[in-house]
Amino acid sequence: MKRRDFLRASVALAAGAVGASGAVRAQTGAARFCDMHAHLGFRQASYRAALASGDMLLVAEKVTPDSPIVRLVGNRLASIREAAPGELRKNFEDGLKRRRQKIRDEGMIEVTSVDGLARVLADQTPAIAISAEGADFLEGDVAYLEQARAQGLVHLQIVHYYTQSLIGDISTQPPHHDGLSAHGKDLVRACNRLKILVDVAHCSNVAMEHGLWLRLSIAGRRLRLLWQPLSRQHGLGTMNYGTACCNCARDAMRATVAPVCGLGSL
Repeated sequence: MKRRDFLRASVALAAGAVGASGAVRAQTGAARFCDMHAHLGFRQASYRAALASGDMLLVAEKVTPDSPIVRLVGNRLASIREAAPGELRKNFEDGLKRRRQKIRDEGMIEVTSVDGLARVLADQTPAIAISAEGADFLEGDVAYLEQARAQGLVHLQIVHYYTQSLIGDISTQPPHHDGLSAHGKDLVRACNRLKILVDVAHCSNVAMEHGLWLRLSIAGRRLRLLWQPLSRQHGLGTMNYGTACCNCARDAMRATVAPVCGLGSL
């Protein structure tokens, strides 16, 4: 699949998110939008109905392992305690099982490969891809990622709100790792090897640069980057098509992505 086609399939246009305005719902009804950051399980009884209501072709349904220990602290979300050993992994595994069972129960298509994505695009058949919001469920063990990939994980947002993350710095907290940690960098390399899309939402600018440069240096001309769609849930404004990364500084995008992806409008 060509990079341009993949980006078009992966980027949610600002008006295309699930739960969009009535103006969007009044469109033709053809499934034509993609949302790479969705929490359908929080609000929707049916995946199929949720996708149909927003004319969605592909949605990345999030598993959020740190959700039970994240609260509003002051004016920002953060973990309120350190997770117990095995807690985040159990949350991930339980959430993954529930979502995959729901996909099967509804007879939905689950995208687990680039070839599968190509079929969804060709057939215009609405589908779900399994994603995780924060990779702290690894608990420092990158090898576990292989098992997660085998169970259907295809998109990984590497950090979330877990303040004690071993992976790297998050945008809403003071830095502790000067970007990505050695473990975080190994994680990005493992994602590339396992063909898991990397999402740098919630990363600090430095951590984002580390992740993007690793993807560029590893993947070269076959670069595949996940572009985090803009969402008011994350307190973001609007940017041009194809340029959105959560809390991303324009200078970081110019330095790392624009030379390769041709994003000259940044």
